[in-house]
Amino acid sequence: MILEHFDDGALMKLGREAGMDLQKGFKHGFDLEPVDDESREEILEFLSSITGWGKFILENKVIIILDPLFTKPFFVQGYLEGALNLKLSLVESYPDRIVFKIL
Repeated sequence: MILEHFDDGALMKLGREAGMDLQKGFKHGFDLEPVDDESREEILEFLSSITGWGKFILENKVIIILDPLFTKPFFVQGYLEGALNLKLSLVESYPDRIVFKIL
């Protein structure tokens, strides 16, 4: 409900800041650098199994989120960009899935 009160730009910024904090935690706590697909896949597996935010799938330069907790794609986009150190483009957003292409 809180996210409903922010515009898309603010959601992207909030998500990116939160994602960068997560990235720092992975660097220091798990020695994971999100610079390649293998590390990114491990981070997405963590997000799928621990956060309850949905099922994250990395497949052929596409990130798919099934049953996303947050349905505001710009917050999730900023979060993933910050956490995974990459740029994404929104492909589609539905209540049961969000799809991003890695640029």
